[in-house]
Amino acid sequence: MNAPINTLPAADRVAVFDWKRVMDELDLEGAAILERLLTPAECRDMAGLYADDSKFRSHVIMARHGFGKGEYKYFAYPHPGLIDGLREALYTRLVPIQPVERAHAHR
Repeated sequence: MNAPINTLPAADRVAVFDWKRVMDELDLEGAAILERLLTPAECRDMAGLYADDSKFRSHVIMARHGFGKGEYKYFAYPHPGLIDGLREALYTRLVPIQPVERAHAHR
């Protein structure tokens, strides 16, 4: 594709990544970075949603549950358009990934 990744629909943005590499990173590191999945403006727009409680169905303050500092929120339905598209496209790729057992990983 010739279009910059950040102008593509969510499913097309996700499809351009090397999913073998992503799976290998998840297996080895427990995390993988999908560089430039979102534009800086999209990141700012999404971060800006955090202050609007009407966009969220649940708010968890971690200290109340003994999980340390911080908080997180679950988006209410319907999700914002880009979130919904990315959620569907990413889940399709991530659901088949099976965890690798490491019997002696933390000894």
